[in-house]
Amino acid sequence: MAWRWCKDERESAEAHRAKIALDWGKTLVEKFIEEYIRKIALEPSAVRVESELVEAELVQIIVYASNQDTGRLIGKDGKMIGAIKTLVSACKAKDGRSYKITIKAAD
Repeated sequence: MAWRWCKDERESAEAHRAKIALDWGKTLVEKFIEEYIRKIALEPSAVRVESELVEAELVQIIVYASNQDTGRLIGKDGKMIGAIKTLVSACKAKDGRSYKITIKAAD
C-alpha cells in the first residue's frame, strides 16, 4: 500500500526535516568552531560561540574571545579567520547553508 500525503502533512514533514537539519548543522559547526578556537586561544575559558539564523540559508556565528585573542584569531592580514572560514565552508556541502563568522571581544 502506497502512502499518500496530503499537502499539509508533506509540508509539516518537510518543515520537521529542515528543523532537524538546522539543529544538526548548528551543533556540528558550533562545536567544531568552539573546540578549534579554544585550541588557538591563550584564554580558552573566555571563548564563547553563539549562532543565529539570519536568513533561510544563512547562519551567523559570533565568536566572543578575550581582547588579546581577537587579534590572534583574526591573524595577520586575516589569514587565520580566512582559514577557519575555509574549514567551515566544508559544512556547506553537508547541509547547504552558508555561514558568516564574526569575531568579537568579550566584555
